[in-house]
Amino acid sequence: MTLLVHIFISTFSDALVVLFASFFSWDFELAGGVAGLASWSGATLIKALEERLIAKDLHSLYLKHH
Repeated sequence: MTLLVHIFISTFSDALVVLFASFFSWDFELAGGVAGLASWSGATLIKALEERLIAKDLHSLYLKHH
């Protein structure tokens, strides 16, 4: 499931970059580089948020029981 979410986020961020690149008439090389960076950082951001939310949930569950 997590892999599918990462693929969706990466594809969505790439599509946004392609949209911006088309609108601003960027060179192909620049658009490709920015799309790759957006794809990688989007998946990394989601992973970091997921880990933080899981840690927060575990901490709140611990406080409820003690």
